[in-house]
Amino acid sequence: MDTLTKTKKITLWQLTIILVAILASEKSIANEQVYETGLKSTVWIITKTGRGSGVLVDTEKRLVVTNHHVVDEQEKVVVYFPVFRDGRLIAEKEKYEEGNFEHAISAKIIRSDAKRDLAILKLERIPPGTTAIVLGEPATPGQEIHSIGNPGDIDALWVYSYGRVRARYYRKFQSSQARQFQALDNQIPINPGDSGGPVLNNEGQLVGINQGARLNVNLVSISVDISEIKWLLDKVNNGTALPLHSESEREKPSLRNLSVFSRD
Repeated sequence: MDTLTKTKKITLWQLTIILVAILASEKSIANEQVYETGLKSTVWIITKTGRGSGVLVDTEKRLVVTNHHVVDEQEKVVVYFPVFRDGRLIAEKEKYEEGNFEHAISAKIIRSDAKRDLAILKLERIPPGTTAIVLGEPATPGQEIHSIGNPGDIDALWVYSYGRVRARYYRKFQSSQARQFQALDNQIPINPGDSGGPVLNNEGQLVGINQGARLNVNLVSISVDISEIKWLLDKVNNGTALPLHSESEREKPSLRNLSVFSRD
């Protein structure tokens, strides 16, 4: 093999490495941008019985979406938005738990749907400069998705996770209560405390919220689809009369029962 051929092969090999590095770097930057987009809209929810996550969807009306099982039958909860110091996120949980009432915001549950496992909170106020998440279109199998949540098993808040959609379908199952909703079956790891956190597409738009982890199925989680979120928000925004704790208006055909371990 002559020297020129060897040089060409080495050059092609080096070029491949450079291209892979560039693509990986661009993907990392994109993921960071999605995180930064969703971070300021994501909240930590504290109730009398547990902890969870949620996402701000309307700044004017101060509305947050979360899971029904996060707030359960309670009327009021406490919400924290992420706090920044010198441009750096304060992620340490203890900083919020040490009587940091300056940043604690009271929220009232104004609508809760047990079957969809959704709840809408109205905040007493929102921090200056806070923006609501943009509502996206339904995700499809194979699509990349991102999530932000507040898992209870570590000392950090606003934790990032990444995965892909496995399936989008109507799901009916029994956990602590009967559930039935349009679901995103996905690979995002869900831990206790992540429930109610946003599921985002590559543009940082909301496509679902974390609901729970599939029982006895490794690395498979369930999210409530954006179509269900939009449906409930539409009822709230249009003043449609629904009981506070609704068992859901619409019924769909029974499907095969599948178990899920819903995380609080």
